[in-house]
Amino acid sequence: MQRVTVPNELLEKKKKISRYLTSEKVDVLNIQMRAGEIIPTHNDPNTVVIVVRQGEVTFTVEGTKHRLSDKDVLCFEPLENHSLEAHTDVEIVVLKIH
Repeated sequence: MQRVTVPNELLEKKKKISRYLTSEKVDVLNIQMRAGEIIPTHNDPNTVVIVVRQGEVTFTVEGTKHRLSDKDVLCFEPLENHSLEAHTDVEIVVLKIH
């Protein structure tokens, strides 16, 4: 078992992406962004599960926009192009499943 406490790392207006756990089957990342910040279009070779812990963010996946809040989970397949834009300060947990 591994337990990690994720601190709030947004001390200035700059997004913070941190890898907190890595194993043979999954990587766990935490993304913290200020309102208005973006992550440009990219993809990942793994299945990716997004859990919004706080705030509101729009993910654009293969051209379709999905506005998410802290009640939402999003999953995309390997190599699906996606980008994101924070509407409020946001914290997201990313699970990359190998």
